[in-house]
Amino acid sequence: MVDTGWTLVRHLDGARLLLGAVLGSGGEGTVYAATNLDRPGPPMAVKWYHVQRYGSRRHQQLERLVELGPPSDRFLWPDSMCFSPDEPTGLGYCMTMRPEQFVRFDQIIARSESLPFAVLATIGRNLADSFHALHAAGLCYRDIKDANVFVRATDGEVLVCDNDNVSIEDEPAGVRGSLYYMPPEVMLGTVPPSRRSDQFSLAVLLFYLLVHHHPLEGRRTLVGVWDAEAQLQALAREPLFVFDPEDPSNCPDPDLQPLPLVWWPLLPGYLRALFTRTFGPGLRDPGARITETQWREALDDLRASVRSCGCGAHNLHDPDVPEPVCWNCQAGLAPGPVLRPARPRGRRPLQLEVGATLTAVNTSGALHTDHRQVVGVVEAHPGDPSVRGIRNLGAVPWVFRSADDATVRPVAPGQVLRVRSGSVDFSAGHTALVEVPGP
Repeated sequence: MVDTGWTLVRHLDGARLLLGAVLGSGGEGTVYAATNLDRPGPPMAVKWYHVQRYGSRRHQQLERLVELGPPSDRFLWPDSMCFSPDEPTGLGYCMTMRPEQFVRFDQIIARSESLPFAVLATIGRNLADSFHALHAAGLCYRDIKDANVFVRATDGEVLVCDNDNVSIEDEPAGVRGSLYYMPPEVMLGTVPPSRRSDQFSLAVLLFYLLVHHHPLEGRRTLVGVWDAEAQLQALAREPLFVFDPEDPSNCPDPDLQPLPLVWWPLLPGYLRALFTRTFGPGLRDPGARITETQWREALDDLRASVRSCGCGAHNLHDPDVPEPVCWNCQAGLAPGPVLRPARPRGRRPLQLEVGATLTAVNTSGALHTDHRQVVGVVEAHPGDPSVRGIRNLGAVPWVFRSADDATVRPVAPGQVLRVRSGSVDFSAGHTALVEVPGP
């Protein structure tokens, strides 16, 4: 039986892989750290299947995944089959090792109350990006859940693992999903997993991330024994969103389920509306579920909406609330300066709070730009914290045109532009307006 200390052979190039420590083990197989003895490179991992958990279909599926390659760099994708000279009937594959700074999604949920809103929004945006890329390639993940996602808390970057169950949309597969993440129709066995069921599972992940609770577990799930029959009833046969606007019977219990009652009101109305649609009509109509593109747009807006109060609390700006107050101290939140793309394309403006970062999404309004490439950051003046500036972190100069006197000022890389009303040409046809409210 394959174990630590064994040497496998990578089918791609014949390189020998020395198995190290066990990283994890489950029903399908065991994952080992691995060292390439012939071609030194980044750390690798190998998943070796239990003999009873694979067959010709699994072998063909893995070969196809290796041939297709990952839909984006956020997937720890099978890059080669591997075999053991001493166990010729065995099956395994190798992949890039997950970097240590990435932790499981459930660990992020456990500490998400302490993470900045901007990081939470970025995690969600990156998740939506990842599965948009996968579905655009004609693939279906089938088992989206917290255990299959890893997050770097410093910047919200994500990695998706356990990709060996990915298959082409509409192809038969042995995996249906995991409890708490499957939509009702898949849990009941009426239809197989699909892109639409992936969208439901993604929405559950996002709800956990932003509301810290499962969207269908309210006071109705606290009655009786929470066994398999009760779970099927609450999650599939008669599911009801915990914040259903027409039926409050499954609202969270304030004593036993307090967190969602705290976090739900903090979200802007446009984001609450997306969850309400997915977990309302979308429970029974897969076509009503929110798509990855809709989540990407909303989460971009969420990241841009963070505002600070004098008490130190961060708030999320809701454009539909005319007189916002701080959730922490209840003080009124006066409007602050914003950056608005000249062609917003439906994008909401970026609140120019200290620490806010500018990406091409904020400067152009376009969804399909690289939101990971930071081109600027808002800073406080070292001598006067009430004065803000935007530091150019890019490689090209900007051009600022003042709204007051039409003066033109170049802003070279590394320089700081004082926040005042006017327009900024960020190059590449990206122009945005700085809007500072009057006294």
